[in-house]
Amino acid sequence: MPGLRHALTYWDLPPELAQPPRDWHTLKAATLNAATLRRNAQHVKLMQTLPGLMMELTAASHAVPEAQRERYFELLTICLFAAHSVTYKTGYLDLSSVVEDRLIWAASRSSDPLMGALAAWGRTTSMLQTGAYEIGLKLLDRLQSIIQPSKTEREAVMLPVSGSLHLRSSMLAARAGNAESADAHLAEAERIARHLGDDHDGGWHQLTFGPTNVKIHEVATRIELCDGPGAVALARQIKIPDSLPPIRAGHHFVDLSRAQLWSGDSEGALHSLYQARRLAPQQTRHLPTTREVLRMILRSHRRSNEQLAKMVTWIGGEI
Repeated sequence: MPGLRHALTYWDLPPELAQPPRDWHTLKAATLNAATLRRNAQHVKLMQTLPGLMMELTAASHAVPEAQRERYFELLTICLFAAHSVTYKTGYLDLSSVVEDRLIWAASRSSDPLMGALAAWGRTTSMLQTGAYEIGLKLLDRLQSIIQPSKTEREAVMLPVSGSLHLRSSMLAARAGNAESADAHLAEAERIARHLGDDHDGGWHQLTFGPTNVKIHEVATRIELCDGPGAVALARQIKIPDSLPPIRAGHHFVDLSRAQLWSGDSEGALHSLYQARRLAPQQTRHLPTTREVLRMILRSHRRSNEQLAKMVTWIGGEI
């Protein structure tokens, strides 16, 4: 994290590097590798990669002619999105807010409007945390009007992003206690998912979308609306495909554990945490919900439980 903090100080001024930045194609390959590490929730490797890569991209964006800068800012946006993910999921919320600002700055200098949508999706993370649900919904609604595909050949690129924004809006609406709005956004996302067909890992624009992710968000909105039994019932209908990125699948099982606990199924909640650990161990260990669920399971257990003790030991620290 100190390396990332240092890298984030360079944006309007370029860092001085020991060697010139690598060429764009090499930097693109390195950026895509960082994006893969994010999807796989490989936080340690990602944080070993991001600071140097971000400094290199920042230096390169300042070194090339202005007409060539936009494509470097695309790469920087993708890296900043990865940085935002890892800082938020590991509890560095102050740093995550700084990354949000840089993410918006970089995306605005890219010629791709979908990078702006990616940045807006990231920006709503702090809105979810601070209770600014209505402004988050307005922001995403505005983005929807900008990115609507005007040509059939653009559908495969733009519709997954639009669907992801609807899923994010469903979470904002659910946090606000507006079930009707949440369901409306879920219905629109489901319509897009049916039209596109298969699950999609986000590709260049990073946002995972497809029928499975829509169902996962249906579960998540039920949880946010405090409907634990409804969330558990919906979750039983989901078969998580191997193609779904670990970062998404793992988060689903952590969320599900909370709903199971509310429904009185502490054994099922613990099993879900083990599922999350199998899929995305580094993410599961750091998510606040993991500790919250474990704390509640511990309070409800009156006899020793080996599996519970092992999970608590693995998490470490004070539960």
